[in-house]
Amino acid sequence: MNTVDAAYKVLQEAGKPLHYAEIARRMVQSKLWVTSGKTPENTVNRDINQEIMHRAHRARFVRLGDGMYGAIPESALKGPKTTPPDLAFVSDAWSHLPIVAKQEVLRVVRASLTGQTGEVDDPVIASVLPGGPKAFPKDFLDGEIGLTQVIELPEEQLTFRQLAGGACVVESHFGFRLDVRNETEGMFIVHAHGRRARTLNLPKKMIHLFKAVTAYRGYLRDLWQNLYRAYGRECGDRVAAYSHAKRAFETLGLPLPDEAEPPPVAQDDEPGEKRTKLKRGLRTPETAFYAPILQALDELGGTARTADVVKRVGEFMADDLSPDDREPLPSTGLPRWENTSQFARYSMVRGGLLKPDSPRGTWAISAKGIEHLKRTRIS
Repeated sequence: MNTVDAAYKVLQEAGKPLHYAEIARRMVQSKLWVTSGKTPENTVNRDINQEIMHRAHRARFVRLGDGMYGAIPESALKGPKTTPPDLAFVSDAWSHLPIVAKQEVLRVVRASLTGQTGEVDDPVIASVLPGGPKAFPKDFLDGEIGLTQVIELPEEQLTFRQLAGGACVVESHFGFRLDVRNETEGMFIVHAHGRRARTLNLPKKMIHLFKAVTAYRGYLRDLWQNLYRAYGRECGDRVAAYSHAKRAFETLGLPLPDEAEPPPVAQDDEPGEKRTKLKRGLRTPETAFYAPILQALDELGGTARTADVVKRVGEFMADDLSPDDREPLPSTGLPRWENTSQFARYSMVRGGLLKPDSPRGTWAISAKGIEHLKRTRIS
């Protein structure tokens, strides 16, 4: 029995979602799957993700976040899937929700599906943060802070803004507005609110605010690097490590540091691996994927899911891909050309050919991309 078939059987027998490490343990224990690999849990996680990406709506698994997967009943796989109106509404609204609201939605969904009322355990988060994240501002204020001002904060998301005249405010989209002395005081309030503070004792001495905000930024930067590297060691792929680390920050309710940018790295330079890169000319360059990606999106209505775009690109380039393009990468098992197409997408977003704000898991062509397509359309 192959990896995904065994995983699906384990989830069916369990009758509830499981973490991929637990799925792997039960697969080996029940002898449904035999492996000599040192990290069977990583293999299970990778193969389940590949089925979700490639089979799309026909996939037998659903990803619940934090390494948790559920099995879709066989009866639900027989007919075509449609998106219920309520689910479509949540999907459209998701990117506009503050982190606290997203956490609450995920908590309710996970509790309903798994019976767990707390956060779902992530072994990577647990290894990096065995005691959980530090509290702000409590853990970043040194000694006696002197006089404070009590401030009542709203539930909705807060942002800092400097007005044209130089005045600074912390505000929400729903009418809350608070004048602050400078950016340091404003970000102190925003950070505290993001960590669930609703009644805040704001120190009046600016030195305490400055030290706390500076230390917190350094803490977030170091934590990002530690999580990113830990996920990189686990999954062996920089793009996947970035995605996992970003999701971990959202789960923990932490703001992303400025350093948390998508990895602009060479695709063959995998974390934790010392490999010889392909000689120039053996791999099809990213730029060769631009026109196929644009034409695929144009044919698919301008916006489409990643798997659908990549599949169509592969059909366009079937006669042009070299044996080295088709070689599977050790980190993901996917052909090298699919990885190249993903990096081409990042470059196209930066170049304005694709929209940067398309919903997660989808690519969307921009007005500039449409103009470019007119000049480069594949015959």
